[in-house]
Amino acid sequence: VEPLFRIWDNLTKQMIAEFDFRLLKDETPYPFAVQCEQHKLAGMAIERLKAYPHAKVEFSARVGSISGESTRTDFTSARSGVVRA
Repeated sequence: VEPLFRIWDNLTKQMIAEFDFRLLKDETPYPFAVQCEQHKLAGMAIERLKAYPHAKVEFSARVGSISGESTRTDFTSARSGVVRA
């Protein structure tokens, strides 16, 4: 839980913006952000996907198209072709 949200410049490693959620304390009962780094979130997702034998994780895979319906999502991957989820 973090009351401040910062945006950093990747090249210079300098902070370029900071948002103080405490300014919203009179507008919401939750004036903060819940943050989880992408590598941690990805690790949690990959662990949960191991429970599904049909699940497959591809890193650095280019997605060509995405389409969806109420019960599924289809996408094309350069490596796997059409994938239905």
